[in-house]
Amino acid sequence: MSKNFTDCFPRIAASFILAATLFITPFAQKVRGANDEETVEFHGPDVHSGYPDVFHVGYELPKSMLSPDGKFGVIFPKLFRFGDSPDENFLVAVQAHEIIGIIEDGDPYFRGKNHGALSAYWAPDSSAILAINEGKWSPESMVLVELRDGRIVRQTELVRQVWKMFAPDIAKAEKKPVKDVGIGAMGEIHVSWERGKAPKLHLSCEGETNPKDFPGQSRWQGRLEAVWNLQQKKWTSQHVTRISFRQATKEVEEQ
Repeated sequence: MSKNFTDCFPRIAASFILAATLFITPFAQKVRGANDEETVEFHGPDVHSGYPDVFHVGYELPKSMLSPDGKFGVIFPKLFRFGDSPDENFLVAVQAHEIIGIIEDGDPYFRGKNHGALSAYWAPDSSAILAINEGKWSPESMVLVELRDGRIVRQTELVRQVWKMFAPDIAKAEKKPVKDVGIGAMGEIHVSWERGKAPKLHLSCEGETNPKDFPGQSRWQGRLEAVWNLQQKKWTSQHVTRISFRQATKEVEEQ
């Protein structure tokens, strides 16, 4: 991992004390399911005398973030971030009250994040999780975290790979080089896991190039079906189906 929890604990504890002295108005935001869904109590490890239990007070663990075996989960901050206040999404061992590691998802989710949401899709055997950190038009990250013996062995960021899968058909429709095209929004995301010796991740989602439907711009829409094989550590199948395409008219382009 690029970050270490032990190194960042003093910063987190000090920042939480500062944030606790400010007037904070929490804002409910969709995680996965209802905003008032039941949560699981989680206490931080090795709480220092005289310091607050940062992870118990400042983070939450919804039941939807738990692994199928109940041993692991994803926690995120309850509060708005102030300066250098806590802002990471952590993978934790629930029963042992242990921080396994930081999910390397770029701009982490926190309760109240504008246009934000966080979803956790666990493999049936609890050996991996796809954590989707959603944004306004497209996920900010889709991180596949793999576990072995209760430890993170690999994290793979998939969102940019998914974006690129749409490009060939967009380029074909717009008659442009693949390097010059890309989607502007991705949604209708569905995730499932195929059981087996090596679980397979099935991903289905839609993409489009002009989500605001600006005049003078073409609009391509399509759906991707793809499978990631954990054992082979790669996409083993991918297929894009074009839903619709509207070419920009010359009359509008010349205005």
